[in-house]
Amino acid sequence: MSGCHVGPNAADGINLTTYAGIMDEVKPGNPGGSELYEVLFETGDDLMPPPPMAALSSAQKERIRLWIEQGANETNCAGACDSTSATTYTAVIAPMIQTNCIGCHQGTGASGGVRLTTYAEVSGAVNYSGLVDAVNGVNGRSQMPPSGRMSDCNVALLERWVRDGMPQ
Repeated sequence: MSGCHVGPNAADGINLTTYAGIMDEVKPGNPGGSELYEVLFETGDDLMPPPPMAALSSAQKERIRLWIEQGANETNCAGACDSTSATTYTAVIAPMIQTNCIGCHQGTGASGGVRLTTYAEVSGAVNYSGLVDAVNGVNGRSQMPPSGRMSDCNVALLERWVRDGMPQ
């Protein structure tokens, strides 16, 4: 959930907004010995992320496992802003929303009553709830996510998707 493990008041003192903070929970080359990975398989009161947040998918867990296994190198997604590739909901926007927004914007308790779990909900939020303004923190909208602005790349991709007619 946005806000749980960010900044000086991060839950349990675990700040996952920096590479250094993440590495406090990772043993490069050893997913099984890395708390960041192990916690994804907890149950009961230790379940991460806790309800009502959605659990990570098997593919997301596998991506984390592979990254740790390969040495947990500090990388970025600079190539993801390729302006020549099509920006579709399925390929680009849905994963971005899953990473940055879904923790607060799902289920019956969705923050601000804005659910972002489907194409219809995200495109509706663009058209009727000022999603792009919120991501940019402009026109009277609070900055979203509240933990800090998304990368310039992600903002550019979202804006391009909207400009291109929000293709699925």
